[in-house]
Amino acid sequence: MSSVALKEYKLGRLKRYAEQYGVDILIASLHENITYMTDFICVGGTMLHRTQTYSVMDMRSETPSLVIGYGEAVAAYERLGDYHYYCYGAFQYDCVKKPDGLARAVRNLGQACFENAEIALVQAIKDCGLSKGRIGLDESIVTIQIWNYLRQRFPQYEFIPAASLFSEARKIKHPEEISYLECAAEIAEKSIDAVVRDMHVGMTEKQMEARFNHEVYALGGSPFFCVATIDIRTANVDTVNTDLGLTEESHVRFDLGCDYLGYKSDISRTVAIGKAAVRIKEMYHWIQEGEIAAISSMRPGVACEEIFDSAVKAVRKGIVDYRRHHCGHGIGLEIYDSPSVAPNVKDELEENMVLCIETPYYILGWGGVQVEDTLQVTRNGTYRLTKTSGNLIEVQL
Repeated sequence: MSSVALKEYKLGRLKRYAEQYGVDILIASLHENITYMTDFICVGGTMLHRTQTYSVMDMRSETPSLVIGYGEAVAAYERLGDYHYYCYGAFQYDCVKKPDGLARAVRNLGQACFENAEIALVQAIKDCGLSKGRIGLDESIVTIQIWNYLRQRFPQYEFIPAASLFSEARKIKHPEEISYLECAAEIAEKSIDAVVRDMHVGMTEKQMEARFNHEVYALGGSPFFCVATIDIRTANVDTVNTDLGLTEESHVRFDLGCDYLGYKSDISRTVAIGKAAVRIKEMYHWIQEGEIAAISSMRPGVACEEIFDSAVKAVRKGIVDYRRHHCGHGIGLEIYDSPSVAPNVKDELEENMVLCIETPYYILGWGGVQVEDTLQVTRNGTYRLTKTSGNLIEVQL
């Protein structure tokens, strides 16, 4: 276990890459990057995607500030307490006559509200007190209008895109982050087991999703996504579940995950009802061989493209026309963290990266099979964060 606390670890990672990029002020716009910098979880911004939220850090003083809509001031103060807030907007809270604690603090923030996010962000940058230098602006959500507006207001600064800076910083996980990812994986796996135990003829895709979500909540997680497709629809990727029901000869492809304290899981399992058809067994055997080959090749120093090649080569021993654009990805605050296990990706694995390895196969008009597991890169190989078997699951109803 690292002796460095998570907060200091994340700050150290941001400082490292800010120095590498030559950044004096770092601004996050993506919700997950804001969480990484400040620990604030942007619930309002998640619901309203056009809501502007930023965190601004002067890399000299290492002090972050938060630019938020005033409606989120209570949530921010509950989470962070006294902080450098720049609230904006017309949202209104009423307040008791003699407030104290949180009520008084949020009332005071409301009395100093800026008209809009742009003006608040400009003030946060001004308060860094930098006469000239380079600003790393996370372009993930920033519009071209805001980018140009900031460049016009601060001609003395050089603005550079910083999404890749955050991506690099978040690649290597702290042990505490890994423990959250392991919990997220455990919750998802136990929730899959609950769905499988409750399977019955006529159970629909929507009902499987509802059962999964119910179990996730019961185990202390938050539902994130659940694709639970049946038969011909198992070839439909990232789809909406329907009223299609199970038969005594169905097969099901689960691709799902949950959230635990902001960290995600992403797991896939395939279930055959009754005696699995020969075609399903054969296809599943070969995609599982691909996953096994990929995992076996994982260790520090190995390039992601090599892991991809190992997976595809193994699957093609049985499915000669197998094609994939990737066979895995990092996971963390985002379901798709860096790096990607894909062709021409030269990124080399490092200790304490966490990746999902997957080798799905989809045939439109017939169906699909999939297996996906989550692994921590260790000094000598990998440690499985998913604990259940990746074997084809066969269920008698």
